[in-house]
Amino acid sequence: MEEDVGTCVVCARTEVVINPCYNAESCEACVCLFRRYIDDLRSLPNRCVPKMCTEYLKCHYCRFQKCLEVGMINAPPPYERFVVKLRRGG
Repeated sequence: MEEDVGTCVVCARTEVVINPCYNAESCEACVCLFRRYIDDLRSLPNRCVPKMCTEYLKCHYCRFQKCLEVGMINAPPPYERFVVKLRRGG
């Protein structure tokens, strides 16, 4: 997996960005949040928590919505597809 320094398209923090994970250049924290709620949508809060939302730090609901807005999709990263293909003998 190739790592590159850049800006996360979800939270706008500048740090190590995973390229491309779930169809967006995003930091590990945003990828983990997206994957957690994709795996179990029942655990996703059903509305924004205003007291947790600031200019830089968003509540989980707002961050997940931003993940969807920037085009993150529920697909394994390219390296995981490659490993699955190898395991199947392709």
